[in-house]
Amino acid sequence: MVVAKSQQGTKDKDTQAGNFSLEQIRDATNDFSSANKIGEGGVGPVYKGQLLDGTFITVKQLSSKSRQGNREFINEIGLISCVQHPNLVKLHGYCAEGEQLLLVYEYLENNSLARALFGESFSTCP
Repeated sequence: MVVAKSQQGTKDKDTQAGNFSLEQIRDATNDFSSANKIGEGGVGPVYKGQLLDGTFITVKQLSSKSRQGNREFINEIGLISCVQHPNLVKLHGYCAEGEQLLLVYEYLENNSLARALFGESFSTCP
């Protein structure tokens, strides 16, 4: 996995404010490498990445084939930003450059939430 490089002229406070550049996300996901693809959501692929500071992230890439438009994208950012709960992943930010609409969440290992809710012995396997 490639660690994101600093974008020239980007300050740390920009990332904290939730604005990610496409370059930062490409670097963090190794240019949306298939090796970093962790799933496919209803609106597009989902990738794991790592920021320059070592933070692991999940990037949800809105597919151009999705019926979710700009308005819904903005609504999702607003809603998820306002909702905070220990059992929900945190929205770190977003990227809206060119045709790209990306949501950047905290990364949660597969089944971690289920284990937290149901105990260490929880398994999704039959």
